[in-house]
Amino acid sequence: MRHGETCADVVVVGGGIVGAACAYYLACAQLSVELVERGFPASGTSGACEGNLLLWDKELTKELPLGRRSLEFWKGLVQELELDFEYEPKGSVMVAEDDSGLAAMKHKVEELARAGVPGDILDHRGLHAEEPALAPDLPGGALFPEDAQVEPRYATAALVEGARKHGLRV
Repeated sequence: MRHGETCADVVVVGGGIVGAACAYYLACAQLSVELVERGFPASGTSGACEGNLLLWDKELTKELPLGRRSLEFWKGLVQELELDFEYEPKGSVMVAEDDSGLAAMKHKVEELARAGVPGDILDHRGLHAEEPALAPDLPGGALFPEDAQVEPRYATAALVEGARKHGLRV
């Protein structure tokens, strides 16, 4: 170490949404944190993903509890972070391509309901009421109202900015 340099308690490598979240929570815990990114925050995969916060696609015993916790964190971050990151609790639609897919979807909705995840089976009419631009021959689908979405580039920037207010160095 050179004269005048300081050491960080934690160095986070990668300024995507996961690295930014780690940096934010570590900085909030009053650790000195340095975030190292070769480009700029969200310049990699996080800048190209959809930002979906889904419960219906999670394995029930290990992933679903984490998915629920994640949704709660994002809801809290809406209040904590100063920058808007377009958190939108809009639900999501799963589409069945044929009748056998719709039957399997009904089973999935029942299984998720037993695990506490609300979902509604949509018949042909209900599916097209939710998503009018879908192909007209689709038999139905399912609506999961608790799912949400964030804009990942904005969310990453908001997390980094929030961490900077707690001393993060980038």
